[in-house]
Amino acid sequence: MQQPIPHFETGDLLLYNTTKYWYSRAIEWFTSSDYSHVSMVLRRPTWLDPSLCEEEYYVLESGSERFPDAVSGDFKFGVQVCPLSKVWAEYASQGYGHLYVRRIRFLCPNPNGDSALIDGIKTAYAKVKACPYDLNPCDWIKCYFDEHKTLQQIEATSQRDQKTTSFWCSALMSFVLVVAGFLDKSVPWTVITPYDFSAFRAPQRLAFQGCAYDAEVKLC
Repeated sequence: MQQPIPHFETGDLLLYNTTKYWYSRAIEWFTSSDYSHVSMVLRRPTWLDPSLCEEEYYVLESGSERFPDAVSGDFKFGVQVCPLSKVWAEYASQGYGHLYVRRIRFLCPNPNGDSALIDGIKTAYAKVKACPYDLNPCDWIKCYFDEHKTLQQIEATSQRDQKTTSFWCSALMSFVLVVAGFLDKSVPWTVITPYDFSAFRAPQRLAFQGCAYDAEVKLC
């Protein structure tokens, strides 16, 4: 029997440990991590698109799924919004691997954090909703060699480190949080990996501002 979907809030991050596909394993190896993917939960996101009214939870991600994008109805390999129920079924009962959650907490200095995040998601999504997945080998190689550098050591001012024409999953999450003001605008999102979103990455490279994320907890 499938586990019920737990409660989420907009901004919660899902980390994926995928065992189903070889390329997910390759990403985990390439980034020295247990995680091959990261997405953001959207709760009742009719504020993003009126069509997103059939389910309580969706996820914003960049990747490929066996089902169509919930907004356009097209199958995409890139930025898309998917029903969380479909993702949950794959991991909770179909043997795709394991899901972990990092829950967002808004801090006192940012009393309007929830509305700031929603505004940031809307702005970011409007800019990148048609963007494909980043398959540029130069970005992958740069990401590999930058893995052990601090963000201060990575040149974040070049167009290449802050691309807005294509995204892998963690680049999209970083971009959204930069636009929303929860990550510094200098963050080089193009070379951010799923592992950067783990609470157990040492050293930590992402410094959240105005919000915090609890350490990840295994869901299924």
